[in-house]
This record gives sequence, structure tokens and C-alpha cells, in this order.
Amino acid sequence: AAYGWPSLEFYRNADLLKNLATPPLQVLANQVLFMNPVTAPLWLAGLAFFLFSRDARPLRGIGVGYLLLLALLIAAQSSRPDRLGAYYPALLAAGGVVFERAARRFRPLHPVAVLTLLAGLAGLAPLGLPLLPPAQLARYVSALGVVPQIERGEGKRAALPQWFADRFGWEQLVAEVGAIHRALPAEERGRALIVAPSYGHAGAIERFWPDGAPPPVICAQNTWFFWSRDVLEE
Repeated sequence: AAYGWPSLEFYRNADLLKNLATPPLQVLANQVLFMNPVTAPLWLAGLAFFLFSRDARPLRGIGVGYLLLLALLIAAQSSRPDRLGAYYPALLAAGGVVFERAARRFRPLHPVAVLTLLAGLAGLAPLGLPLLPPAQLARYVSALGVVPQIERGEGKRAALPQWFADRFGWEQLVAEVGAIHRALPAEERGRALIVAPSYGHAGAIERFWPDGAPPPVICAQNTWFFWSRDVLEE
């Protein structure tokens, strides 16, 4: 409140300028895809546990909070399923309790649950782990119907999901910036600053700079200022 509700400003700008408009049903489907469809029964059981179980009465706010934020994502038609990511460890843990209690009563459930989980992990592991070469991964996500682009802008278009596409090209980018910096006259080079358009560019410059510490890096996106090398060293 003292700083003028910056989170509200951030999410308003994200909805207006960054996130792709997404239909409500797709918002729900993205949550299932984001967490791996095989785990959906587990975290849905956990959600029901928090909402309806007597044992979870002191923790009811976890389930209510999840539904409120999900409703906000649906209303905003947000394309970012990861905004709810912090809730899933709790939902999965509670779902594990529900399934454990059920398995005690019905022992044949054990092998079925294990085989289903292994099959789902094997089929969808390439979406979260770098197991396939880029060209094969692009064909794989296309066959599964996964939408690679979750943010607006031509620079966000790629055949790969954004969380994979963003991993390529940083070293080459930093090498080009370093070459430009070295080509400056000595006087200019000594007082040069690097202005980066995003925290990804800024972080890459500080991480992959070829000759020791880079010049000071300035970035106005999000809270990069608080995480920059110069601030952390101070």
C-alpha cells in the first residue's frame, strides 16, 4: 500500500501488454497441462480435501485462495498458467494423503496408480526436461497441441514452448555485445553502461560476460535493480 500497490499495476500492465487473450476453458486446460495431466487426479483430490474435509478445516484458506486466483485468471483470460504454481505443492501433498487413505482400503489401487504415473511421466517428460533435440521437440509439442507462445510480441514466436526457446542464444548475444564494447575508444569504454530491455538480457550479460565483470547493466523491467550484480555485491 505504501508503494502504490505495484503488484496490481504489474498484473494490469501484463494483461494489457504482455499476456495473450485466452478463453476460459483454455485457462483451465492450461492448468492441467502445466502440472502434467497424469497428476490432475492427485491435485484435484487435494483441492477437494482442503475445501470439504473436516481434517482440513484450519487449512481451508488454501483451497479457497486457489479458487479465487483461478477465477481471476479466467476473468483476465490470462495465458500464464504458472501464476498459480505456488499452490500446487500443497495440493499435491494433500492429494497424496487422500490417495494413501484410499490405497489402504483398496490395495489393487497401488500398481494401477504407479503404472499410470510412470506412463504419464514418460509421455510428457519432454515438455519439462530437455530430452529431445529442438527440431524433434517442436514436432512433439505440435502433435500434443501445446501452444508454444504464451506472451505477445513477434520476439516471443517460436516453434518451441517459450520455457525452452528462452534458453537458446544467450552466449552469442553476449559475445556480440562484448565485441561492441571492446571496439569502443578506451575513454568511452571506461564509462560505458549497458541498457538491457529485459531481465533475461541483463542476467545473461552478467552471467556470460567474456572478460571478467561486465560494465554496469541497467534494466527497468520488473525488479531487476534489486537483483543486479552491483546491488548484491554492495
